[in-house]
Amino acid sequence: MTREILAFFDDLDPSGANTERMRKVLTSFETDMDFYIFMKDFFEDKDKNWQVAYKPYDNGVNMEFIEGVAKKHGIPIYEIVYMPYLSPDPDDPVGTVHPVMVLDYPIKRLKQMVYKKSHTSTSATKRSSETGQV
Repeated sequence: MTREILAFFDDLDPSGANTERMRKVLTSFETDMDFYIFMKDFFEDKDKNWQVAYKPYDNGVNMEFIEGVAKKHGIPIYEIVYMPYLSPDPDDPVGTVHPVMVLDYPIKRLKQMVYKKSHTSTSATKRSSETGQV
């Protein structure tokens, strides 16, 4: 199982940084029983997950990349989402017509600095001759 987890992280992050982080976690267990207890707790708690951290601006993550990794490992990323709060009948909830993406997608932040987008002056050295404002 350790090999499968590390292979998955290799596919998700070609830089290998996340694989090394997971290798440290998975090799920190002193006995096999510690590993089994950790994995049992992980699979029983639906709120637990492993996150992949990417370096900003250096990752090549796009939808084609994510879909390729998901397909290789047999992970469904598109599902029909049911919304029981929209239906008066709880046994027959309303679902989406088309499958929708059900995963977190890492988004790159813009490289521009905030002052380039600012609509106000960043310096008090220039005054407008028309309005007298800075």
